[in-house]
Amino acid sequence: MLTETFAGSNRHPRLSPDQKFIAYQSQRERGDNYSPEIVVRSIETGQERSYEPNPMRLGGQVMWFRDGKSILHALRDTQNRVCFYRLDLKTGEFTQTFATDATSGSVESALSLDERTVYTNVGGGNRFGSPNVFAYDLATGQKRVVFTAVPGAIVSGLALSPNGRTLALKLVYPKAERHLILVDIDGKNIRDLYTDTADFDSVRPQLAWTRDGQTIYFTRSSKGDDWQLMRISVEGGKPEFTGLAGTGTPGIDLYANDSRIAFDDGIQGVSELWTLDNLPILKSAR
Repeated sequence: MLTETFAGSNRHPRLSPDQKFIAYQSQRERGDNYSPEIVVRSIETGQERSYEPNPMRLGGQVMWFRDGKSILHALRDTQNRVCFYRLDLKTGEFTQTFATDATSGSVESALSLDERTVYTNVGGGNRFGSPNVFAYDLATGQKRVVFTAVPGAIVSGLALSPNGRTLALKLVYPKAERHLILVDIDGKNIRDLYTDTADFDSVRPQLAWTRDGQTIYFTRSSKGDDWQLMRISVEGGKPEFTGLAGTGTPGIDLYANDSRIAFDDGIQGVSELWTLDNLPILKSAR
């Protein structure tokens, strides 16, 4: 088993399509006066390059384009409105693709396989989050509603299936219920996989699909600020604990043949990034 540790206050790791690079958010200095930046690190050499979006601030997580030469990322302007920008990794230039004209305390997004659509929870709701999932045309910024939760609910997690046809959503319902559901990208075929009343707001839910599209990994609270990585079949049933746990507000990413997982772990605003290879837990639930 290979373990790599990246020191610093780092979070939201995303492995590149060729699995040679890892992109993440890094806040080298603590405090509101220091804005996180995007860092791209070579897994083979350890060489890093940083990209600062000033005066914008990062929101959500990295989304790689297939060619591995650019990244899509949500940024917040000075009025906290969320816009989506394309970052050219060679030139370091941020180019706006579209603006949502909406504010949101939670930014969860996924890029479609044809790289023409962004699915996100930004576009309605309140400062805590949205009860909706929207599909934005990357070229025009036009949006359509894909999913609307019950009144008072918030979409707090979002991940697109490997075949690009289904969204996995983590929903926070009133009275502290947490639902894991599946919905097709056309808004049809909604399935409620799992309901949990034991989650706490201290753990930000994360979702990741296995490559075969048969299993979903998600994080849940165990106690206090502790988290556990769980998995569940897309057919439903009881979730399984993978054996991987930590402290803080995690981010997770699975890639390729599911032999590697990247995640962040830490407490009190300081997180470390890890990649773990060839873990027995990284197998589809049957």
